[in-house]
Amino acid sequence: MNKQKEKDFLKNEPLTKLLFSQSAPAIVGMFVMALYNVVDTFFVGQIVGVKAIAALSISFPVSIFVMAFAQLSGIGGASVISRNLGAGNVKKAKTAAANALLFVFLSSLIIAITGVVFCREIMSSLGADSNIIGYALDYMYITFPGSVTFMLTVCINNLIRAEGHAKTAMFTMTLSAVLNIVLDAFFMIILDMGVKGAAAATVIAQFAVICYAIYHFKFSGKSIISPSFSDFRLNKEILLEIWGVGFSSFMRQAAGSLIAFIINKSIVTYGSNIELAAFGIINRIQSFAFMPTFGIVQGMSPVAGYNYGAKRFDRVKKSYFISVGASTALFICIFIFFIFNAPFFIKIFNSDPDLIKSGSSALITMSLMFPFLGFQIVGGGLFQALGKIKPALITTISRQILFFIPLVLTLPYFIGLKGIWISFPLADISSIILTTFYIIKEMKVLTRFQNQQQQILL
Repeated sequence: MNKQKEKDFLKNEPLTKLLFSQSAPAIVGMFVMALYNVVDTFFVGQIVGVKAIAALSISFPVSIFVMAFAQLSGIGGASVISRNLGAGNVKKAKTAAANALLFVFLSSLIIAITGVVFCREIMSSLGADSNIIGYALDYMYITFPGSVTFMLTVCINNLIRAEGHAKTAMFTMTLSAVLNIVLDAFFMIILDMGVKGAAAATVIAQFAVICYAIYHFKFSGKSIISPSFSDFRLNKEILLEIWGVGFSSFMRQAAGSLIAFIINKSIVTYGSNIELAAFGIINRIQSFAFMPTFGIVQGMSPVAGYNYGAKRFDRVKKSYFISVGASTALFICIFIFFIFNAPFFIKIFNSDPDLIKSGSSALITMSLMFPFLGFQIVGGGLFQALGKIKPALITTISRQILFFIPLVLTLPYFIGLKGIWISFPLADISSIILTTFYIIKEMKVLTRFQNQQQQILL
């Protein structure tokens, strides 16, 4: 497939086949990316113990916060790239790619240096007590410098996917995940490095992705947006456009970091390290639950963005409805698995009876609205792909900021630990209703644009 055909197939390929070809590799890639935390937690739980899992839970808000900056440029840059490729503006797409990568690199350096200098203070403020802070420090003194590789990896995969190379993005994540598993076993079992080994394995695996990305962009001859050195200059106009679209993802991730912090603090107040470890395990399990839909959104985004830029509004609408249907079916299957197999999923990480009992109950409660979540997540992804900043921001952050945070700060005061878990489905249903309002409004706009475009063609 030559570059011209690569630019055209997002507009001409049959939609169901196209969305599958874009989403299937993205889903596989997201699954293997989710293996990072799951594999680390598995090895830590089996080799080190429950306290070490609790330490990883304490550090989780930091990982989410770092991800927020990566997605600010990664998802924002991907939207700018796909829309401009659809409009035929390759030069701007290249400039957007270079600016996204440069901003991620500079911000990751600041995060890495700040994290290393203030690591103990950060872990203490997040709730690490004397029983687990040693494990937390061992993990984060390696993970903070690894922010550079982590953020670049996240951004790179979004940019590769934006130009239609879904299989390449899948390969980079698969390569990294496989290396992570192998290195986890080597560092933690053979070298007996404990949580330090888990952190080192992840950083080295992510560095491998960066090496492959350099080959893809500069030497493979496949990249449409391969930036030159002259493109790596911060462009205020481009950055503002990237940040405007990516801000909703940034806020969602930043809110996720704040939520993890609030939940950890609430668990320390109303529960124990057992519940803290349970929450850490559930986070890893649910990362798998959300990955298929996130993969569908990542597959839909370049299709919707490209066709929006090409004024094929009928294909934009169809791509959305096909994606919603697929994600809903997947979420229903995952929900059924959780309901009937919750203890099994918790036991994978550690066989402590109290951990299994507490984690199983929490997992079921937190997953009650799963059958309806696909609509909300795909809706937020559509607005980002189209560059609709306001609805993208509101629909993306509504679940966490508008609904979940007030609930989780209030309910535990009245009903204790159960209030934390119940806050999840209540926030889900509220955000689904809000997203429905914006989606109906946007479909009317797209239909009007479609009718106007048909009249022009006639």
